[in-house]
Amino acid sequence: MIYQTGDYPDGNKRVWADLLSSEGGYTSRNVFACPGLKPTADKVQTNHTPSGMTYTGYGYNFRYLGSFMARSSSNHTPAKLSRIRYPSQCYLALDTNQGAGTSIGIFRVTEILSSVPTTNGFPDARHSGGLNILFVDGHVEWRKVTAANPYLELGSGGISTADVSPGKRNWSGGRLD
Repeated sequence: MIYQTGDYPDGNKRVWADLLSSEGGYTSRNVFACPGLKPTADKVQTNHTPSGMTYTGYGYNFRYLGSFMARSSSNHTPAKLSRIRYPSQCYLALDTNQGAGTSIGIFRVTEILSSVPTTNGFPDARHSGGLNILFVDGHVEWRKVTAANPYLELGSGGISTADVSPGKRNWSGGRLD
């Protein structure tokens, strides 16, 4: 994974998949498209919007790992790997959509059951009742979750918390700053 170390090359606020596609050396945007997500024709996962690939089926944990696009986030500064105490437990990205039952992806996800998942993302159990999770240390796991409220199995229970206790550090990673 690429972690932000300075200014974006062109000064734009762009989503993570687009930055990796253009600056990370990926020649095909298809690596950011989940074959298990079947979006509508106008919301293709690899389509470019002014901010990049906003409809990717993989949501980035922006509230805790930082993003300059996350104005509601408590910490906009992207996290340095050295500042994450529990990288093997912290979610970097996971299968996400714009609300339970939708087939439209979104580039970010939060730890809370949002009333506006079209903006904040919703963990999507689209793989045999479970979802794939990319952790900060680079490993990937499949986890079975409750489709109606996947947060029950994802550590937060659907409530906002910066708690780093076991079961809740999956989102915060125990970020030190």
